[in-house]
Amino acid sequence: MVEDFRAFLRVIYSDWVAFVSGSFTVPFLAAAILFPREPVPNFWGMLAALAGFIAALRAWQVEHKQRLALAARIVNRKQQQEMLDELSKYLGRSKSLLAQPVTDQHKVQDYVDGVNDLCRSVLAFLATNYSIAEANTWYSVSEPPYYPHMTMYPAAQKAGALLAVRHDRLADFIRFKQKDLGLAVES
Repeated sequence: MVEDFRAFLRVIYSDWVAFVSGSFTVPFLAAAILFPREPVPNFWGMLAALAGFIAALRAWQVEHKQRLALAARIVNRKQQQEMLDELSKYLGRSKSLLAQPVTDQHKVQDYVDGVNDLCRSVLAFLATNYSIAEANTWYSVSEPPYYPHMTMYPAAQKAGALLAVRHDRLADFIRFKQKDLGLAVES
């Protein structure tokens, strides 16, 4: 992109010289031969004016396309940042669920429901905003780790173990996306 007006004028001038000495000479030479009564300076004046107009139009068009591309990148970056902020909220919910001890049989189902609700929310968010492949990578866990502090309640132990693996994967995914955007990576 051109940063100042002088550089913009230099671009227009270089295009203008290329047009005047190149591609525009053939049609105007043919016009001068076909219309011999018209004075040649008029043809060259029209050539210069038309070449200047087209050079300015081309320079503006290139600048305009680059500006639109830059604006799209800025909007895309803001959307990516908003999505990472949303994923960080899910990560916080996951961390609080992992820190919550399940000590009562009556709270097991609430815990499992909370884990399942969080997993459904994150899965839907990843599938909607990123891709199905990334959502499947996050969601599929072949063998969850064993957490001895939850052995009393197997359903809570399994839900917590799955959540722990998915929590780590979500944290890795957020770090990867932050690096991809060139942001400071949170640990």
